[in-house]
Amino acid sequence: MANLIAWPLAYAVTNKWLESYAYRITQNIAPYLFVGAVIFFIAFGLIALQCLKTAMANPVKSLRAD
Repeated sequence: MANLIAWPLAYAVTNKWLESYAYRITQNIAPYLFVGAVIFFIAFGLIALQCLKTAMANPVKSLRAD
C-alpha cells in the first residue's frame, strides 16, 4: 500500500527536480518496478522464513513453563 502512494509521489518530485537541469532526461519506470520487485521478494522471503520457523517449532516447548 505504501508503494502505491510513494511511487507516483517520487516520480512527480524527481520529474519536477530533473526539469530544472539544462540537459533534460526522461524517466523510465523500470527502476521503480525493479526496486518494488526486490522489496517484494525480500519481504516475501522473510515472512516465509518466519512462518517456516514457527511451523517447525515444537509446541510443547513453547507451552512449557520454565
